[in-house]
Amino acid sequence: MVLGNIIYQDELVNHKKVEYLNYVQSPISFRELNTDIPTLIVGWYGLKENNSEHELIQAQSILDKKIISNVLYWEFSFKENKGQHVEGVNKFVVNAPEYYFKPRYNYVNIDPVFFGISSIDDLNNMLAKEYDAVYNFKGKMLYLLRKEENNNSSIIGIDLDMYEHFEFNMDELIQTLHKKVPIDQIHNDFDGELHENYYKKFPYFDQLKRYMVVFLSN
Repeated sequence: MVLGNIIYQDELVNHKKVEYLNYVQSPISFRELNTDIPTLIVGWYGLKENNSEHELIQAQSILDKKIISNVLYWEFSFKENKGQHVEGVNKFVVNAPEYYFKPRYNYVNIDPVFFGISSIDDLNNMLAKEYDAVYNFKGKMLYLLRKEENNNSSIIGIDLDMYEHFEFNMDELIQTLHKKVPIDQIHNDFDGELHENYYKKFPYFDQLKRYMVVFLSN
């Protein structure tokens, strides 16, 4: 999955490119940007010069690196500010997964105490009839994905340890949830190997576990 863009003219310094970002070395105007995914424009003067007719860009303060929250950011080129360039580009690389996922997926942890769930039927009735995929992390957490259009998709977290603590029949609970998902979209990660593989790509993404179901469903 491509989770963001970095648009730059001068070379990026002290930066190792990552596979989940799309790199474009070209002067570009705001109107040409694909704002479907988070984008960083590198170069303050290039940003202003290439968008001379765009009011939002021309009004942008040099003190604010955020143009549109979770969507569009800018950073100095190395020539303009060496320290901020290196730090800012790397900061975008670290934060790009959060910028990408946060607006697209609503996450809810179905806590049996908070939601007053005392039976599997209670849980089943609270959930949708169908989901697109499920991810089981080490038999401790289940994450159910329901895809919708217009950034209205949702992920449901089920803390299996919590339900086991309240003496739910765990085999029945898991079977009930599996029936809501296509059989080829049941992703069991009992040894954590799948998560470990993605963690190598996203070592700073704190919420990786909950979004594993998105990666695996594509």
